[in-house]
Amino acid sequence: MLFVNHTTSACAAKDYFTSQLSRSDYYMDGQEITGSWHGLAADVLGLAGPVDKESYFRLCDNLHPITGEQLTPRNKAERRITYDFTFDAPKSVSLAFELGRDERILGAFRGAVQETMAEMERAMMVRVRTRGRDEDRPSANWCWAEFIHRTTRPVDGVPDPQLHCHAVVFNLSFDPVEERWKAGQFGSVVRDKGYLQAAFHSRFAERLSELGYGIERDGNSFRLAGIARETCDTFSRRTVIIEAEADRLGITEAKAKGELGRRTREGKGEIAASISELHDVWDARATDAEKEAVRAARTGQQTRTANAVQAMDYALLHCYERESVSASLKEQRFRRF
Repeated sequence: MLFVNHTTSACAAKDYFTSQLSRSDYYMDGQEITGSWHGLAADVLGLAGPVDKESYFRLCDNLHPITGEQLTPRNKAERRITYDFTFDAPKSVSLAFELGRDERILGAFRGAVQETMAEMERAMMVRVRTRGRDEDRPSANWCWAEFIHRTTRPVDGVPDPQLHCHAVVFNLSFDPVEERWKAGQFGSVVRDKGYLQAAFHSRFAERLSELGYGIERDGNSFRLAGIARETCDTFSRRTVIIEAEADRLGITEAKAKGELGRRTREGKGEIAASISELHDVWDARATDAEKEAVRAARTGQQTRTANAVQAMDYALLHCYERESVSASLKEQRFRRF
């Protein structure tokens, strides 16, 4: 899945970094996945490697992370600071990663995210308002920070496995014609979220297929062949809670369910569990047969019903029919086949 949220104050953006992005529900037994900088604009700003708090906070304040100079001309209090594009792996994939201990999945996931974010970056625009003009100009650059998390919010103090990425894009882009920084135009990217979600699923499924996994269509997403839906439900306790509460309140709309999820979630504990401790808890919850099925899924191509591209292209076609996807995104996507 792909979710999009934005912050409208530097204070909120900084708090989100401190309380959510840079803090997980677990510690990594010496294998911490730190945030990392990406994007052509990050290169121009001199940002590379791990995300540091000082640079992140300076960008929240519309300042150059190295020189401290103001970047975009407008610095109003209620400007949009960041856009958080959250990419979720299907639950069966998270189980293959954690219960199946298949570390290759992390590379496949990050590769699919980064390729999709690069496609989105190529569609980036900036405003042109000089000499009476009122139009947008392609800039094809942005600065984003990648944060990989491995769990859901906790239920009764314990999170479930859920591999996901927060791709946090700062609201700035360099105008190559006027040679200055401007606020970005995110309208087309946000509008085409359905297409981009399907494109991410297609890329991710294709990479997993190359690792030996069988891919089966599952609504607007996909599932790994051999991992039962009931097993996924066992490790989707927050979803079960939210759906039950939505039924009780008569809520059916997806956005309203999302708000319900935010209202009912537990806070992150003061003391994080290690990933080894979480593995022990998750292993105890699954039956021997379920664990064996998860481990065997990496050879599931023998039983798959369709290959990765066949399984996901229906979603792309559906998006083309239902949404006004920008011509540049269409052209870029079609060049892949």
